[in-house]
Amino acid sequence: MKLTLAIETSGRFSSVAIAGPRGLIGEYGEEDGGRTENVQRMIAGLFREHGREPGEIDGVAVSIGPGSFTGTRIGIAVAKGVALANACPLVGVPVPHALATEADPEREYEVWLDVGRGEVYRTLVRGASTLVSGRTAPVDDYLAEDRGPDAPRLIGSGADRYRERIAERWPGCPVAETNASQSRARTIARIGRALLLAGEGGEWRGLEPLYARPADARLPKGRPAAPGKGAR
Repeated sequence: MKLTLAIETSGRFSSVAIAGPRGLIGEYGEEDGGRTENVQRMIAGLFREHGREPGEIDGVAVSIGPGSFTGTRIGIAVAKGVALANACPLVGVPVPHALATEADPEREYEVWLDVGRGEVYRTLVRGASTLVSGRTAPVDDYLAEDRGPDAPRLIGSGADRYRERIAERWPGCPVAETNASQSRARTIARIGRALLLAGEGGEWRGLEPLYARPADARLPKGRPAAPGKGAR
């Protein structure tokens, strides 16, 4: 593979990266960059900076969340457009996999993602492998559980937000540093490139976001859904 483009727009800090056979070539990010025009601008600027051409892309990796509904869908839309234009495979990378891989790909982590409303999306992962499927529940439900001394380290935006309450409920429970709560495009590229080289990339139409809960938007009462559209 020549170049892998990676896109991460699921959080407040958006980033893009390109990687090649020798690893990461470059990364660029900015706060609240998860708008279509911003993502496209960041990609164009990154390629110019490193003297590469978008036509060299032969694989695309994108964060699929959980995270911001709008940001995640924008990142996926841009990724699909690039994959379609370059006739190349596309692969999605869940945020928990990126966080765990960035921290230590050989270690188990319990990932807590803050999804608002006093709720947390929780899953258990090791690197890019999910060990326990994620689910969303009130943080109070999770804090009501007993936790043994050998339980995995907590990581993610939810663990960071509720750090003080975690310390009160489970004294000595290890919680990753604040800077470990944001997924980065460089790690999306690292995981995505490995998946693409293993032949796991798919056609752009099949990729969907990973949601922590159903979208808030609902059809007006009494209005039928469009043909072929169901609830997510």
